[in-house]
Amino acid sequence: MVRRRLVCAGALAGAVVTVLAAAPLAAAATVSVWHMNETAGTTMVDSVGANNGTLQRVALGQPGVQGTAYGFPGRPAIVTIPSSPGLNPGASTFRATAHIRTSTVTTDDSADVMRKGVSTSSATFWKLELRPSSTHTSERARCYFRGTSGVISVYGSTKNIADGAWHTITCAKTANSVSITQDGVTHTKAGPVGSVSNGSRMTIGAKSTTDDAYQGLVDEVSINH
Repeated sequence: MVRRRLVCAGALAGAVVTVLAAAPLAAAATVSVWHMNETAGTTMVDSVGANNGTLQRVALGQPGVQGTAYGFPGRPAIVTIPSSPGLNPGASTFRATAHIRTSTVTTDDSADVMRKGVSTSSATFWKLELRPSSTHTSERARCYFRGTSGVISVYGSTKNIADGAWHTITCAKTANSVSITQDGVTHTKAGPVGSVSNGSRMTIGAKSTTDDAYQGLVDEVSINH
C-alpha cells in the first residue's frame, strides 16, 4: 500500500511530498548508461549512446552493485563528459540516476556525485550532490535544478548517507516539480523550473579537479528523458 501525505492545492507550491513507493514517470528514452565496468584505460564507455567520458585519477575495478565500480579517492579524481544535448534536461522530463557507496563525509560545503554546469559560467544547470551537516559528521543527498523559471532543490532521507552501504539515487525534473528518489523513497517539491540547458561538460565525482570532490564508489549511472 502506498502512503502519501496530502497537501491542499493552495499550499502545494514549494511543499515537499514524501511518497514511500516511487510513482513511475512517463515512459522515458534512455540517453546514456555508464556501467563503469572498465578495468583499464582512461575512457568511460557509454553503453547506449555516444557520451563517452574521460577518467582522471579514478580507481577502476572496484566492487560494484553490478560488475565493477569506479573509486573516487578525492581530489583530483574526476570523470568528464563533453557537452551534448541529451545531457541537458531542457524543458522536458528528465532523470539522472547513480548508485553510490561512501563512508566519508566531505570537508567541503558539498560533494558532487554528478552535475552539468556551474553557477559561475552557466545560467542554468543541474546536479546531484551530498551536503554535510554543520558539524560534518553526516551528510544527505540533494538534487538541484536551476532553470529559466526558477530554482528548486530537494533533499533525500534525513539519515546519514555516508554509512558504507550502497544507495540508489535518482534526480528527476518535470514541468511542475523536482524530486529525489533515494532507495525507493521519493521526496518531491512542486514548482516550475523551466528549461535547463548549457554548453558545459558533465562531470562525475567532483565539480572540478580542485573543488567539491566526492570520496567513495560510483556505479551504474544513467540519463533518461
